[in-house]
Amino acid sequence: MTETFFGPQSVSTRPRVASTTANVLQQERNLATAENNVISTEATYAKDRASLEQLLAETLDQYGIQLSEAVTGNVTKVPVIPGLEPAKAAPEASVPGQQQQLQHTEQMPATPVMPPQPQLTPQEQQALPPEQPPAPNTPPPPQ
Repeated sequence: MTETFFGPQSVSTRPRVASTTANVLQQERNLATAENNVISTEATYAKDRASLEQLLAETLDQYGIQLSEAVTGNVTKVPVIPGLEPAKAAPEASVPGQQQQLQHTEQMPATPVMPPQPQLTPQEQQALPPEQPPAPNTPPPPQ
């Protein structure tokens, strides 16, 4: 036996199904199987996660990587990892003009840039008090 439902937008026909004890038991069995699968999957995930952490720890030890050094940024021993090249110290320039500018910058000594001192006129220089030597037992002025 089927029922026909008339709604505002569609007409649907579906069979009338009576819920029997067998249907309820089948759905409960399906639910129990699904819950069991969830538990098994979570256990497998936990085991795989532990294996990954163990493998990661062994890999770090094998290549001499210390996490405490990495956290502080003070690496005393550079790790040697096959297939991994160390970072280059200086940037590479691809254009000859950039290369010359880079070489010029590297050759220049690192000196602080001081602002130019103002030039005093002769009248201003005469108005300045004469410099006196420091008195005995007094520390020199800070520079």
